[in-house]
Amino acid sequence: MKRLYFSFLIFFCTSLLFSQEMPAIKNDDLINKNALLFTFNGFNLNSLNGAVGWKKWTRANNAVGAALQLLAYQDIKDAGQEVNGAEITQIDVQVYGDTQRRFPINQRLAPYLGGRFGIGLEKLVNKIKPSERLSWSYFGSDYRSETKSTLYYVAAYFVVGGEYFFRNNLSLSGQYQVGGDFRWGEEKTISTVVEEMRDISRLNLGVWSSSLMLSVYF
Repeated sequence: MKRLYFSFLIFFCTSLLFSQEMPAIKNDDLINKNALLFTFNGFNLNSLNGAVGWKKWTRANNAVGAALQLLAYQDIKDAGQEVNGAEITQIDVQVYGDTQRRFPINQRLAPYLGGRFGIGLEKLVNKIKPSERLSWSYFGSDYRSETKSTLYYVAAYFVVGGEYFFRNNLSLSGQYQVGGDFRWGEEKTISTVVEEMRDISRLNLGVWSSSLMLSVYF
């Protein structure tokens, strides 16, 4: 994953440095244009967090789009004073739709505002094995604690960003989104002490993130 990010950055920088002068892009040229989207969210080497999607300009400065986003994360902790080991695994799949309104500064650079609405599925597994000094003596090394949850959610975000065309059919966008989601589902706890299943729901507000997006127009 690290190589993918660096390859993308090298490609972008060399395109800017060695590109020849190109005809200016007119706003009307974007009408009915389609684009493939490749989104990168963060540079955490322990996770895969990105999206692949589609965008279409319905009018000169208005676009709609849709994408599939995947977050896959795993964090394994070695034995320490408090735990003999721990493992957190998360998979989050989201399908979302976008709307955008551009405000061009010149023929290549345009800030934009938009909205994002999505539905998703989150699976989370948290395994912990406390050290013997934190366990009751009769549990010994067989003590364990494991929590699994499956959540469904709906989400809505306000988006602000900017798009720059460094080729007539290639652009790079940076954007920031803030909003929230509502999640509901089941959580199962399995341990040496107890095994239980419970329904959970939660509302998350003020959720924010930033992303880098490459658009290939055709």
